[in-house]
Amino acid sequence: MGSQVNALPIYLGGTGKTNASDALAALGGTTNANLVYGEVPAGTIGSGNVTFTLAFAPNPASTLRIFLAGLRMAAGIDYTLSSNVITMAEAPTNGPILADYQHV
Repeated sequence: MGSQVNALPIYLGGTGKTNASDALAALGGTTNANLVYGEVPAGTIGSGNVTFTLAFAPNPASTLRIFLAGLRMAAGIDYTLSSNVITMAEAPTNGPILADYQHV
């Protein structure tokens, strides 16, 4: 007997949207911006370091999503952002740290 696979929608960025253009618009972004997915910010994990640097400054800042060891971090609670520098509330002891964002 054959099996059937039912596709489930993936909701992007906590926006309740299932396609990237709608999700970006809901986050205040634009569809003609530069998108970065899975960037590993510069900085050392496991040495007491709390500062990590992105290649670009997220713009708008609200598009930044930080993941630590696969768990999404909360802006303003788990980390802060100033230009392209992420400051973690606590020094991470394991990783990886990954960042998704848009920039202009």
